Amino acid sequence: MEPTQAGQVVVIGSGLIGRSWAMVFAGGGFKVKLYDVVQQQITSALEYIRKEMKELEKSGMLKGTLNAEKQLSFISGCIDLKTAVDGAMFIQGLLADPLMFGSEMPFPQRFIGDSHIRRLETVL
Repeated sequence: MEPTQAGQVVVIGSGLIGRSWAMVFAGGGFKVKLYDVVQQQITSALEYIRKEMKELEKSGMLKGTLNAEKQLSFISGCIDLKTAVDGAMFIQGLLADPLMFGSEMPFPQRFIGDSHIRRLETVL
């Protein structure tokens, strides 16, 4: 099934907060790329999200109008930042260290100029 909303959302970080954001955006009908620097972290996050969405659906608390399987089909993981943000309309990130991506330029400033990014949300 195709996402019900246009555009792709990228969630930077697949920890507890990133996982929650991914579920919120998927529940809203958006395609979501979950980015992290460690593949195992992404794999764990996707497993957690699957389990959590199934439990929420079972208890009648799943957000959105789509069932868990449809929402889960909107979420994927990526370990390459450039690939993750390609085509994104929104980036949601919670970064403890703005230079964590190995650049002298803080993360937000590296992507603000890209015309395909309509909004970038970070907490530094």
